[in-house]
Amino acid sequence: MDFVKEEYRTLAEDETVRNNKELMELTGYNSKQLDKLPPDAIMGISCGNPTVECDLLPGMRTLDLGCGPGTDVLLCAMKVAPDGMAVGVDYVPEMVERAVQNAKKCPDVDEDNTDFRVGDLNAGINFPDNYFDYVTANCCLCLLDQPKVFREVKRVLKPGGYFVFSEVTVKKTLPQKADDLLQEAFGNQVIPKGNDVASKVFRTYIALAKGEAIVPSEILDLLKEAGFQKVKIIVPRHVPGTKKYPEAAKSTPRMVSEKLTPDGITDFKKRLDGVLSDLDINDFASFDTFSSQKPDR
Repeated sequence: MDFVKEEYRTLAEDETVRNNKELMELTGYNSKQLDKLPPDAIMGISCGNPTVECDLLPGMRTLDLGCGPGTDVLLCAMKVAPDGMAVGVDYVPEMVERAVQNAKKCPDVDEDNTDFRVGDLNAGINFPDNYFDYVTANCCLCLLDQPKVFREVKRVLKPGGYFVFSEVTVKKTLPQKADDLLQEAFGNQVIPKGNDVASKVFRTYIALAKGEAIVPSEILDLLKEAGFQKVKIIVPRHVPGTKKYPEAAKSTPRMVSEKLTPDGITDFKKRLDGVLSDLDINDFASFDTFSSQKPDR
């Protein structure tokens, strides 16, 4: 978790990771939504677009887990205004600060309709019972204690409320040679510099190698065990950008590491290129959106 937190802290403070509209559109957002957001909220770090699957109305309350730069919170806030509230929680303070600033820059959002907080979701969701109409999440549940978080989500949802989230899912295990190199990357804290298609693919491979990509059937079972109904996958999606830019999907991105020298990074990239060029990330992973409902009673 500390490694991931440091990577997302770096992303939050990187002023070049912004206005990534093409990658966001390939992830499921539409141009009408993106045109209403400030550039710093368009980072391209999502796994899907859960907000488009939510039937949001004025006056509703929404909660986004792992809110990042506030993208989904701002989109929800536009729908629940003027009397509703869109809340975001993230464990990276720098991301929360970026989200707060994005809310100030967003002309279609009244800051009074948003609330951003730093919080450890594994420690609980610090809101009352039966409080939210929708809870969303986007590429964060793989890092959390899912059974515990699912129970907490059900607790804070109103009866009949929905839990909609997008996540990296695993299709099959990686070849041993690829897994070994990705474990080496993790051990040496090798992270991509930026967020282009190659960077997104590399992060997906790392999630697979670390065992963080979720197994769809297991998640569906956990949601049912937590007491949710109407549990299903509503949008399966290829890893964004990989079909439009197949060459980028098979190449390694620009990388940085606190443990490797520049020559060491060059050598690692060469070895990794030799393995990933023969693989298709979509054989191993998918970006899926899930939906479930808290029973009315």
